[in-house]
Amino acid sequence: IFFRAMAAQARGLLLLLCLLATLFLPGSAYGQVQASDFADIVKDDSSDVLVLFHRADSEQCMNFEPTFSQLEADSKVEGAVLSGVVFAAADVSEASALAEEYKVKALPTLMLFPKGDKGGAMYKGQLAPDDIMRWIASQLGREMKEAPEEAPVKRKGKGKKSRKEVELERRQRLKEAREARAGMKEKKSAKKDAKPPKKKKKNKKSDEEL
Repeated sequence: IFFRAMAAQARGLLLLLCLLATLFLPGSAYGQVQASDFADIVKDDSSDVLVLFHRADSEQCMNFEPTFSQLEADSKVEGAVLSGVVFAAADVSEASALAEEYKVKALPTLMLFPKGDKGGAMYKGQLAPDDIMRWIASQLGREMKEAPEEAPVKRKGKGKKSRKEVELERRQRLKEAREARAGMKEKKSAKKDAKPPKKKKKNKKSDEEL
């Protein structure tokens, strides 16, 4: 009986190790967590864990899935903002107790469980990759490099202007040209309307006949 119990424990440990390998080995996709293994995986103090609360049949969740996969792939890049962050997902239809515990009221919902603070922080911004990365960086005390500004364009005699300023000036010139053409058309139309109507010449032949 003792050996059978030990064998059962060994099988359980092996299954848990397989699950962890599936979830966290480099290059693997994020995995699903259940209420039974949530504490062991998500609340591990040695890892920063980002959890996606979702439902498999939700259209909004399906639309967000590529973004979450993209972020998960970024976490595998050494030196990236999300480097080392563990990604996991919890289907609320199978783990409703977790959704209730963390007061998940909308789907999809992201929660971050940083090292040393496993109370969980809920993301409440737009579901755009840059916004999510910026939020995670602020929560983990990391620096996120912003995209560099557009290079200025040199213009003779007017100093340096950015490409955006040049584009705005071009659009303004086009607008003024359109307005000028429209004004010319209105002036021509007004002159045409102001001219007195030409008098019709009497037909002399017709008058003689009368």
